[in-house]
Amino acid sequence: MHSILIDHRLNVELYYGDAYDILKKIPDNYIDSLVCDPPSGIGLMGNEWDSDKGGRDQWIQWLTAIMVEVHRVLKPGAHGLVWALPRTSHWTAFALENAGFEIRDVVAHLFGGALPSGLDIGRAIDRKQGNSRTLVKRKKKSQNKTVYGAWKGEYKEYTLPDSELGIKWEHWNTRLRPAMEHWILVRKEVSEKSILDNVLVHGTGALNTKDTRTNLTGEPIPSRMLGEEIGNFPTNVVLTLSQDSRPDVFIDLQAEEVSGRTDASSGFVQFHYFPKASQDDRTENGKVNNFHASVKNTKLMEWLITLITPPQGIVLDCFMGSGSTGVAAVRNGFGFIGIEKSLEYCDEIAVPRILAAIKETC
Repeated sequence: MHSILIDHRLNVELYYGDAYDILKKIPDNYIDSLVCDPPSGIGLMGNEWDSDKGGRDQWIQWLTAIMVEVHRVLKPGAHGLVWALPRTSHWTAFALENAGFEIRDVVAHLFGGALPSGLDIGRAIDRKQGNSRTLVKRKKKSQNKTVYGAWKGEYKEYTLPDSELGIKWEHWNTRLRPAMEHWILVRKEVSEKSILDNVLVHGTGALNTKDTRTNLTGEPIPSRMLGEEIGNFPTNVVLTLSQDSRPDVFIDLQAEEVSGRTDASSGFVQFHYFPKASQDDRTENGKVNNFHASVKNTKLMEWLITLITPPQGIVLDCFMGSGSTGVAAVRNGFGFIGIEKSLEYCDEIAVPRILAAIKETC
């Protein structure tokens, strides 16, 4: 086990190496919650760490072995939130169940701003057959966010098909535009005769639905005294809005614009929403170049951690990546154990980001 950062004051431990091997060194029933982002098995951007390990069964077997160890180190009744793409979320769910976890729910995270990544059939046909296309307009990359068009050096060219087949299949595609990811909510079995007894003995088994409520505009709210308004009960849907979010993806969440109603039944205002991953998630304090292929929104991670972790509890992330879970844990007073297989991600992204969060806290 190779430790790369241990801070006993804040109960933070970071390790470089294979998750399965490092988890073997952690005591039984030690950790309070799991929040992690395992690979999805789709070969994201050609990265080896996201390969399917040879196929569905091999991938499930690989993740099951790791999650068996995660199950062992979690306290009885401890919850976990495990990220998955809808496309392979059933693989992840099978592995979690095989490891002994109970599937409790799925938190659907909806987001805007993602671009289509499939094949435009009409354009591909023209390219394959060498057909001409009529140039409509050309824009510099920095000025354009439109879906359709082909990159040509520093420009993006917008063309119309001239061929019969090109016209027939123009804008047909092989994929939908991604706008959702899953966070599978799991729980380790309790050791006591009831959930209530388990909470009293271990501090685990229940969800923090007090500090994860929202006000009528979807913003997080602080806890309030008994008898006062405490906001909307958290749901299993959370939203990320950005300047790129379009009306056909999300409606406006401002309460005063939802049919003029401001009560708790005003539709989508009950959902918790977050800003798009900020520049700080990419350049922490202006110093860390976060080049990870799948950076998580720190604000979202803060909400997820708070939902399932008892106060001052220890959060485990056995696929630490760029360290967003660790940053969120440190900023909110939780302990954190992070494990990452890539030394590059550890040294150049996760450790500097978490160190910066520790410095802010102390």
